[in-house]
Amino acid sequence: MEQRPAGSRHEGKLLFPGGIIEPDESPHDALRREVKEELGIFPTQIVQLSSPLRVDDITLHPFLIQQWEGEIPERILDKGSKLVWKDLNYQPLLPEQRSIFQRVHHQLEGMTIFTQPQLAS
Repeated sequence: MEQRPAGSRHEGKLLFPGGIIEPDESPHDALRREVKEELGIFPTQIVQLSSPLRVDDITLHPFLIQQWEGEIPERILDKGSKLVWKDLNYQPLLPEQRSIFQRVHHQLEGMTIFTQPQLAS
């Protein structure tokens, strides 16, 4: 999860990372581009967890990246936000995220999930 930096909207809160799907992109292509921009890694094994989820005025495309090339940084590269790893039982601090988190958690039940990766220093 992304910990929002000081002075930003939702300062100090944990949010799901995300991005915008460009008009000429598929959700998979947008995921690859956003992950490259924000983390500097290239996903090599991606699982789509569910069909798109509509929350308020946002459509979410939940994916799980199971394998990737490159090292995960401690901060999101294009924003400087801290990257935070949380257990699947963690309850997000923003109420609107609770239902999203629960739906993603439900999708992950029974799947073999990787453990927390080593972060680049």
